[in-house]
Amino acid sequence: MAFGELGLIVSDMDSTLITIECIDEIAAGVGLKGKVAEITERAMRGELDFEQSLRSRVALLAGLDEQILADIYENVLKLSPGAEFCWTNAKGTM
Repeated sequence: MAFGELGLIVSDMDSTLITIECIDEIAAGVGLKGKVAEITERAMRGELDFEQSLRSRVALLAGLDEQILADIYENVLKLSPGAEFCWTNAKGTM
């Protein structure tokens, strides 16, 4: 099967398909990057499981202004090197 004939491509997004960690950038946009990083570190030390960590980090961001998401999308989010090539060759156009 040729690459362009693939019906589905599955990929991790943060720091794989794109160059950023979305939740970190969103947290930075509302002044909570340190708190989110602290929760992430607790998970990395095994003090929280993934679900607890994710729920805690997302809860900190509840009610944020959606303009912050738009700003991150417009100004911060970038495709990783090779992602555009992958997309173009799989779909024929970007």
